[in-house]
Amino acid sequence: MIDLFYLKHRWKEFSRNPSSVNYIFVAVIFGAMVLLMSIGLYENWEFIKEAIESELQVPKNLVPVAVLWLVVIADLMAKIFIPKTFPKLFYYHTLNVSPKDIKVGYLIESIFSLWFILLFALEISVVSLCIKDLDLGTAGIVGLILFWLANTFISIYNFSLANTKVTALITGLLIVFQFLVISFPGYIPNFVDLNFLFFSVGLLLLSSFLAYRQLSVLFESALKMDRSTSGQFLTSLDLFKDPLMQLEVATLMRNKRARGTAIMGIVMIPYFLLIGAGKAMESEMFQVLISIMISGLFIFQMGTYIFAWEGSFFDLIMSKFSPRQFIEHKYRFFTYSSLFFSIILMVSIFFTYRTSLLLPLACFLYNIGWNIPFVINNGFKNTEKIDLNRGIFMNYQGFNGMAIVTMVGSLVPPIAILGVVSTYFGSMIGAFTLGLLGMIGILLKNTLIKSLSSKLEKKKYYLSACYRS
Repeated sequence: MIDLFYLKHRWKEFSRNPSSVNYIFVAVIFGAMVLLMSIGLYENWEFIKEAIESELQVPKNLVPVAVLWLVVIADLMAKIFIPKTFPKLFYYHTLNVSPKDIKVGYLIESIFSLWFILLFALEISVVSLCIKDLDLGTAGIVGLILFWLANTFISIYNFSLANTKVTALITGLLIVFQFLVISFPGYIPNFVDLNFLFFSVGLLLLSSFLAYRQLSVLFESALKMDRSTSGQFLTSLDLFKDPLMQLEVATLMRNKRARGTAIMGIVMIPYFLLIGAGKAMESEMFQVLISIMISGLFIFQMGTYIFAWEGSFFDLIMSKFSPRQFIEHKYRFFTYSSLFFSIILMVSIFFTYRTSLLLPLACFLYNIGWNIPFVINNGFKNTEKIDLNRGIFMNYQGFNGMAIVTMVGSLVPPIAILGVVSTYFGSMIGAFTLGLLGMIGILLKNTLIKSLSSKLEKKKYYLSACYRS
């Protein structure tokens, strides 16, 4: 019999945590936004379907099916990149809670995770309209729910593997599936078919088995570690307990220069989107420019001064953390910020210009695959200490020629690649090529991090001396 002690304890932790009020507030605000979006979708659904039919060349009767499959694919992709907590194994081990109960409780907790529930609320408004158009019966709706659960378990399995190459492979396959859904809508499975229900059941059983089995391997390896090593292990897996991430957030919130830079960047998003309100947005080159700049907003703004931001306490960071930990943290921070801004961009573009999401997605992959290491590498050239207590108005501290080189080097290659490939093979192949290059960069992530860490190891004393002066 399964003991629910783990779930009860986690609920007590949440309900007694002072920050739980903030989570509830965010959930309420997000729910209100989803409600407003649902009203807009309901009133403009027919227009959106016609736009999808004309822009993506999807037959009108297959639009709801194609949209449902795109939502299913996007659901899994989002769940893979959403940060996940890791249970305090040693704490529950001392309370004699069996590993089986922890694993089952953890899987159940993941299903009802706040981020997954918010994602479900965002998706349900679109899914409900598609269900109505397709007149799905009980079998189709149950199949969709089981598919949603299977996506959750697949993301847990990927998280338990902790293998960047597997994550990149899954993401690449999802991009290919999106391409196939858009290009060959007549061949995709129909949700009305009873075979879809059987497929969903099989996928759920397989994904839950793999997730449970991989959690067993992960838990056993974690319990074999000594207590101090385990503490480091848990910290590296939990985004919100990462001291470097806490320091990053504190730097953004408490200092004028960093806070002003972040706010200015966020304010620039609607400005960039409004620029493209006319015919300029019809140009693929312009779409790439906007997508790269918005997706990589923090990459370019923060990455150019990557070491100078921490110039006043650079010695402290290098004494507490290894160069590899620092570089990995910056990679993680830029990836999550790029994902956040890319979601905003893709939603805005889809509901404003009725274009495919493939190009912004390809630009996002290119950013995290190549632009992140490129910007970090150029950050070594910035040796001027930044006074974070000064505002951003007329403040050129830290700005040099390398900042211009970084921006040009980040924007020109993707525009040139897309332009050449699109000219000879079409826009769809061009976007797919750009995304594929980004995937190659993601696969080489460990090699690039190792190279950058080695460079920081050699130059940390030089940088430290520069920031002291």
